[in-house]
Amino acid sequence: MPNLSDPYIIAWLIPLFPLIGFLINGALGGTATKKLAGIIATAAVFASFFVAVTLFLKVQASPEDAKQHLAYLMPWFSIPGIGGIPPFQVNFELLVDPLSVLMMLIITGVGGLIHLYSISYMAADKGFARFFTYLNLFVFFMLLLVMGNNLLILFIGWEGVGLCSYLLIGFFYEKKSAGDAAKKAFIVNRIGDVGVLIGMFLLFQHFGTLDFYHATSGTSASLVGAGTGFVQLALSHPEMIGGAATLACLMLFLGATGKSAQLPLYNWLPDAMEGPTPVSALIHAATMVTAGVYMVSRTHTLFELSDVAMGVIAFTGIATALFAATIGLMQNDIKRVLAYSTVSQLGYMFAACGAGVFAAGMYHVMTHAFFKACLFLGSGSVIHAIEHAMHAQHGHGHGDAHEEHGDAPHGQVLANAGPDPNDPQDMRNMGGLLGRTKITAGTMIIATLAIAGIVPFAGFWSKDEILWRMFNVHSDLHGLFYGVGAVTALLTAFYMFRLISKTFLVAPQTEAAKHAHESSPLMTIPLVILAALSTLTGWAVLKYEDFSEYLAPSVTTKDYAPTLLQPSLEHPLGYGLMIVILVIIGICISIYRSKPNGELMSPQARADRHLFSPGWYNWVLLNKYFVDEAYNFWFVHLGKKFSYWLWKTFDVDVVDGIVNGVGALTGWTGSKLRLAQSGYVRNYAFSMVIGIILVLFIVFQRSGHGW
Repeated sequence: MPNLSDPYIIAWLIPLFPLIGFLINGALGGTATKKLAGIIATAAVFASFFVAVTLFLKVQASPEDAKQHLAYLMPWFSIPGIGGIPPFQVNFELLVDPLSVLMMLIITGVGGLIHLYSISYMAADKGFARFFTYLNLFVFFMLLLVMGNNLLILFIGWEGVGLCSYLLIGFFYEKKSAGDAAKKAFIVNRIGDVGVLIGMFLLFQHFGTLDFYHATSGTSASLVGAGTGFVQLALSHPEMIGGAATLACLMLFLGATGKSAQLPLYNWLPDAMEGPTPVSALIHAATMVTAGVYMVSRTHTLFELSDVAMGVIAFTGIATALFAATIGLMQNDIKRVLAYSTVSQLGYMFAACGAGVFAAGMYHVMTHAFFKACLFLGSGSVIHAIEHAMHAQHGHGHGDAHEEHGDAPHGQVLANAGPDPNDPQDMRNMGGLLGRTKITAGTMIIATLAIAGIVPFAGFWSKDEILWRMFNVHSDLHGLFYGVGAVTALLTAFYMFRLISKTFLVAPQTEAAKHAHESSPLMTIPLVILAALSTLTGWAVLKYEDFSEYLAPSVTTKDYAPTLLQPSLEHPLGYGLMIVILVIIGICISIYRSKPNGELMSPQARADRHLFSPGWYNWVLLNKYFVDEAYNFWFVHLGKKFSYWLWKTFDVDVVDGIVNGVGALTGWTGSKLRLAQSGYVRNYAFSMVIGIILVLFIVFQRSGHGW
């Protein structure tokens, strides 16, 4: 039974509140009013946030050698040892430490703002209650993922967020594109999940446990203590896993590439834009895609045992960052630009982990949550405004529902293809919104300055720390790592200010853009809060030095661990300034290319405006290097062909052949035996005589007397 006197037992309230919200809204179904469903879901997440703040204060007040606290609820299951296999027991136990508390605050804080925003954004949608039911369930599973003191509990949350992403990406299930995107996300993530399972088996084989920590005294634990959790054992007894560490780490990282959208399992995330915009914000900023970074950071003592695994993480991260940034240069869907920026920024986070600076990677997780949530919610405000204007212009009478427009293009896209005039997500249908949506524009510009890495905004401090550490990687490739990171920073500034220019700075490109208006306070208040955090983090609040000191008990390393970093290096100002100069160059080129003017462009003129001069690279980038087409051919098309061959060869010819053959043989035998049923008594009497003779013959033969 749980120890109710334990001050950390309140940790169970954090995942419990969203679960209660899910159960209430799920039970009420369509009978609850929209206002009630929204209030229940939002209040549940904010209640969890306030408990998380309480835990943060408790952890801060803990002794330095006992920052890990275990909140025990009850035993889950126990398997006795058999032969050489050790006994296996799993408890329902939550881990409360600096790293998990950080993730709790991000998930519930940013997630709560997204819930608040959604009350207005989804107000006219017929699936309003269903949306908030799924949203609460999503938050519950993500909290379980980051709070569990065991890889099995983490895996439950891991699979749960995968399920919820399927439900929310495919929320507009009437649209085929939404259903396809949901299935794509679900299937691609299953590939990575196989890696996580294999990694778990390897860890249990060598450590005999899947617990991260075991308490050394009472309910408190320490990373450098004498506990027997595998995170502790990897630090104190690395010989227990030895050379198998590389394979175990690579398997876990395979799972991380799926959940956190890294090469080669990244391509589900851009298609996830088919879901409602608040879902995009929740997936990209506060929940699912950071799960892989969290898992690697949580098990960092294991990863530090393998130089190979650390190198693979660093290379994959920096390659993904550049790859996704180049694709973002040519996208015209505002949400897809942000989606590829997320993939790119996640690459930075993994690059930091691969370089051994897990604190810097987690710092970028936090700052990215602020400015990316602001950008996605801001894009939703823009889409909301354009869509309203389109409805008013065309007299559709669709209200505020968001599923009517905006299907993303599938298949190959021509380099000179014009925009769909009814697509509110296409930036070529926007322009001139700076004066019409002042709050949205201002907050999005601030968030863009942050993601671009302009000092003093939040993204500068986290990205600068990562790039500097990449430059000092103890490897012959340190110059390449830093150079790729710097070029990616320039490209990020370029495509993000291309988004700002096309959306806000150029003249209105459609009549709808001329009549757009600002969103409601329920949508703009979260934007202002997130923009403030994107502005102040790094210099006024949450400085990196304070952050790394706070996180140190969760990511402490010992001297034996093979680190990719040189032990101590000063951070010269020149390297930071060089990155800022590159970013400013990217911004200037982007704004110049956008050519703001006061004229309303014709559709053909808008179709002919290119980021670069028309060329093959323009076409390749617009079609995202044809990766989706390649995957579709090699895995989907050939997979279907192979499945058909298996069905035809084994199911039809072998299995069905055997079954049908037995039936045919039985029928043939029956048809022959039926001939003996003549209906004449003399034939039956003759058969009986023959039978008696045969029986007597057998009896005499067996008796040995003969005839």
